[in-house]
Amino acid sequence: MYVYTGQAMEIGAPAISFLIDTWEGHLTPPEAVSIADRASRGCDLNIVRAAAELALSCLPHAHALNPNEIQRAILQVTSLCSYLNVHQEKYLDQKGWK
Repeated sequence: MYVYTGQAMEIGAPAISFLIDTWEGHLTPPEAVSIADRASRGCDLNIVRAAAELALSCLPHAHALNPNEIQRAILQVTSLCSYLNVHQEKYLDQKGWK
């Protein structure tokens, strides 16, 4: 997992964005949430937003996460709220959650 975390953090938002659609084939839900959590602590808004989206993509797998991991993922998603308020309809349509 450290290799994925280190590489994702070095590359930045593009790597984390790539993981949003591909992590399920390579990482466990706790590993993906951990990457999202570490990435969300950065100062780059693009990385923080991508990390929140990665955390959001993990929530359908909450049964595989412990309560602390679920709470961290939800907190990251709440950091995305201002972005979602502006683009909510478009975002939900893209994710098929409407």
